Amino acid sequence: MPYIDTGPSLKEVSDLLKPCPQQWWIAGGWAIDGFLGGVTRKHGDVDVAILQREEAALRSYLDSQGIEVWPGLGNGQALDSPIHPGEQLPSGTKVLLCRTSPKDDWSFECLINKTDENEWVFFNDDRVRRPLTEIGFVGQDDIPYLNPEIVLLYKAKNRRDKDEYDFTLAAPRLSKQARSWLAVSVGIVHPDHSWPSHLGQLG
Repeated sequence: MPYIDTGPSLKEVSDLLKPCPQQWWIAGGWAIDGFLGGVTRKHGDVDVAILQREEAALRSYLDSQGIEVWPGLGNGQALDSPIHPGEQLPSGTKVLLCRTSPKDDWSFECLINKTDENEWVFFNDDRVRRPLTEIGFVGQDDIPYLNPEIVLLYKAKNRRDKDEYDFTLAAPRLSKQARSWLAVSVGIVHPDHSWPSHLGQLG
């Protein structure tokens, strides 16, 4: 099933999720803009970071709001059928693709984040970790966002034009601690990546 970059606005998604008792953070390019304090480019969709240990409860909340949820493997590719509250996610599920009805395109995507007690764990490499209390912030618009250094770590894999653009804008604005964490983390996951060198030049 193809993924089409259309859907509700950032505000519509955040308004839908605000009453949800589970933790969530806007991720992707919107999180970079939340960090920078303004829209810097067009965004085709809305990504939401959620915790793996809370995904079942969050799916129940989405179902109560009339949202259809499909398990996915990433890159917008859904598995064969939607998943219902109480069902266990298929092995290998990395994202939840969400839409308001079977006739609609995907509305937004929930990115599943692993945890180990009080630590956030990078999905692709357990060596990269962060205290859960240090993975997000609340923007000027009162929306919770994933920290930009974590967003950029995810973006380091694909290095699309928009990923390079986000890095160029956000890297100089990161704190020294955040730049150091990102440089070390990218170096662990992608040893030949150029971003750690650029981050080192920023001091």
